[in-house]
Amino acid sequence: MEQGELSYAEEWEPLPGQYLEPGTVIDGKFRVLSLLGEGGMGAVYRVQHLMLGKDVALKTFSRSALTEENFLRFQREARALAKLNHTNIVAVYDCGLSQEGIPYYTMEVLGGCSLAERIKKDGPLAAGEAVHLFQQLCRGLNLAHSKGIVHRDIKPGNIFLTTGGGADADVLSKIVDFGIMGLTDASAAGQRLTAGGAVFGSPLYMSPEQSSGAPVTVRSDVYSLGCTLFEALTGVPPFRGGSAVETIAMHRSSPLPTLREVSGGKAFPPELEQLVARMLEKAPQARPADMKEVELALRRLSLSPLLPTGSVGEVDSSAGAESPFFTPGRVCIISAIALILLSLAAALFTTSLSGGAVVREAPGVRLADTSYYDAIDPTLVKVQSQVKGLQNCFSSAEFAEFQRVVSAERYGEGVRLLQAAQNKRKFSEDSLERAEILSNLGVSYSGLGQYGRAEQNLEAAIRIFEKKYGPRCEHLAPCLMFLAACKTKQHQFAEAEKLFQQALSIGEASFGKDDLFVADCLNGLGQLYIERGAPELAEGCMRRSLSIYEGAAIPEGDVRRRAMISERRWLNGIRNR
Repeated sequence: MEQGELSYAEEWEPLPGQYLEPGTVIDGKFRVLSLLGEGGMGAVYRVQHLMLGKDVALKTFSRSALTEENFLRFQREARALAKLNHTNIVAVYDCGLSQEGIPYYTMEVLGGCSLAERIKKDGPLAAGEAVHLFQQLCRGLNLAHSKGIVHRDIKPGNIFLTTGGGADADVLSKIVDFGIMGLTDASAAGQRLTAGGAVFGSPLYMSPEQSSGAPVTVRSDVYSLGCTLFEALTGVPPFRGGSAVETIAMHRSSPLPTLREVSGGKAFPPELEQLVARMLEKAPQARPADMKEVELALRRLSLSPLLPTGSVGEVDSSAGAESPFFTPGRVCIISAIALILLSLAAALFTTSLSGGAVVREAPGVRLADTSYYDAIDPTLVKVQSQVKGLQNCFSSAEFAEFQRVVSAERYGEGVRLLQAAQNKRKFSEDSLERAEILSNLGVSYSGLGQYGRAEQNLEAAIRIFEKKYGPRCEHLAPCLMFLAACKTKQHQFAEAEKLFQQALSIGEASFGKDDLFVADCLNGLGQLYIERGAPELAEGCMRRSLSIYEGAAIPEGDVRRRAMISERRWLNGIRNR
């Protein structure tokens, strides 16, 4: 096997001597260079396209593994797979017949390792890593489902981890082997079931309806992805019996263990436990309807201050050497912003040395409308979550130091660390790393009360995000919300209101109307209206924000609990006037 290349058939039992020799020409177009993997149903080779001189992976099947029905299915699915042009699906280039009449298709050659290999080497993924990677898988599978293709065999061995390349190289998760198990009726050793052309897949990850031969739907893939996510988080699949039959029976009737139970008491965010449980419901109709719904839930989790990112491991991406493979998942949304933004009314209140709230009048504000609301000054709010995107900008020690100083409200030191990181690594002008630096400089300068500098950095970050992802991308929402906060501090209410509305619109579209980000944004907009002297507008924002907060499981110590108390107090004051 070539160093750093995928063994596309890592779970097949080897069949020595039953493969094509290097130099063999297939279909007059491809010269065999080396064997990447082989098994009971065929083999995968590294080949060179004779005319283009390009290396690709070629997968072919043994004649004995194909029936006439499966041959026709292969033809139909190969054509469909060629249409799945997506970053998170292995690219299929060509298909045809060898001189002996055996079907084949070619696909991209990937460097890296499978998720199964990563788990085996390094153990479970940190929750933040898993959430980042599985969002990508949802997007790839959603495209396949929109084309009428159900994978049927989602599992860690069919998910490949690689890098995107380029200056902003990101970790990519790619789905491989679409529909391959649906093409054959051969049985393989171990817990793999492919009988009668009706049931295909791997029992460790197979939905109850799939194992019974019932029609396989999008929700069947949701179940299999849930099993894979369970294993990525815990290191083991949710059910494992002593045989394939026993494992299938457990999927159908055994209660699902929690992530915490399987992990020996390790805590996971409640929302993550709930999502995995929903994906693994026995009844298909009780699961998320599609991959878009799963992706949205994962996206919400990626913003959670409770989501641990953990340490980033290395994967064995070659046959005989270890090389660093995993870089931190780039989550380019600053979750700290949502925490700091819960109060914008510092112009209405100052905090005394003893910690009490002292009311002072601001222009255009009636104290009767504001005295029930205790503001949380942003300089007093500790950053309670990792700023995930910054992990790509700092070394591990530098990142830990940045977290420490910002959590201690030492924003001046935070600014110096961010500037040093930019000067040391000299990120390009439009790189995502620079956007992360700029965003966090905006947060830090605001903590120092230097709102002009905060605005300059936030606006520069917004331009980069817009260029990379477009004017409605989710990355913009927190930056716009924090920029609105800065405008509010300077009594630029018209601009602030417009920015809040823009952040709210993007947030609702990206995260859902009941997401905590939306509640944070409504909280800030409500405080703007209070300061502007429009309590009737503020009331609607505060009531909706409070409703979202109360419907969420906000943990003790989270700054949002203080926001909830303040909102209730202010609304009660309005009601009792």
